[in-house]
Amino acid sequence: MTQMKSASRLINGSNGSIVGEAALLLLALTSGPIAGAAVDVYDIELPGSTPRGELPNVLTTPYIGYVSKELYGNTPWRHRAQHRWLAE
Repeated sequence: MTQMKSASRLINGSNGSIVGEAALLLLALTSGPIAGAAVDVYDIELPGSTPRGELPNVLTTPYIGYVSKELYGNTPWRHRAQHRWLAE
């Protein structure tokens, strides 16, 4: 990560341990080598165990990278979720 440009953003949806989130990613995000990150997988499982959720340059999602139209198609679950979102 130290070789990345300062405007770089890291996106990891494969495996949290690949990035070494706890050590490298948090250090890079707080000290400036990278501008931001989006992660859907974590090497530390408990969300409250690291400050990543409190950082303004981090987007986290709860393991939903696998959700796709191909996987769920036109299931009733998908329709309910769309209607609930539209109602809000």
